[in-house]
Amino acid sequence: MLESLTNFRDIGGYRGLDNKKVTQHLMYRSGEINHLTKEDHQAFLEDYHIQTIFDFRSTSEREERPNELFDGVTTVAIDILKGMEQSVGMADLKEEASQKHPDEYMLDIYRAFITEPSAREGYKEFLETVATLDTPFIFHCFAGKDRTGFGAALILALLGVSELDIYHDYLLTNKLRKKANNKLIETMAREGMPKEQLEMFRIMMEVKYEYLAESFAQIKEHFGTVEQYVLEGIGVDAATISQIRNKYLED
Repeated sequence: MLESLTNFRDIGGYRGLDNKKVTQHLMYRSGEINHLTKEDHQAFLEDYHIQTIFDFRSTSEREERPNELFDGVTTVAIDILKGMEQSVGMADLKEEASQKHPDEYMLDIYRAFITEPSAREGYKEFLETVATLDTPFIFHCFAGKDRTGFGAALILALLGVSELDIYHDYLLTNKLRKKANNKLIETMAREGMPKEQLEMFRIMMEVKYEYLAESFAQIKEHFGTVEQYVLEGIGVDAATISQIRNKYLED
């Protein structure tokens, strides 16, 4: 395990369509990829053999908090919320924490994953590229919880993973980000952020069942199923979906 990479995990191992297993050691998710120890930087390449990084952050996020560079690794930058005034980078969450409506804000973001054109275009590029890969990849945003969390839920749902297991993977973020979140809040407290605002920020740095459920509710209302959303809403064709299933499911 890459201890210095926050919210890192393999999303394989769950049961999917026809009781096949989601292939392990190919699909990883995390928070932003910086401040790795020397050992973890080496393990990223030599133990996990990751060849492609999908970075779901905005241009400003990438410039302010750049990822580490890895020899021979390709980065695919996809700004999932490019078309929105709202976002879920650290600066956005800090600002919104002062407004005292964290749940409303997060629900709007999760609705946007379904309705916002840049999100649809971004997840289309993600899925279409994933279908072509033959080597391990990782996808991430700032905290690895929202843009990344929905991306993981989307690909797992396409692979036929149960709703129970999809939410299990999603909610693991609260356990895996606990240490990093506490550190962030301690830093902001030292910088003088008011106690009430700190509590709002803490809420926004966690995930809730209701957030992802809002995305799935939007899919059900407008498209019926995740597969129809991917076909009609995102515009990924059936052949690409088959490629993904053939590549990432095993007996």
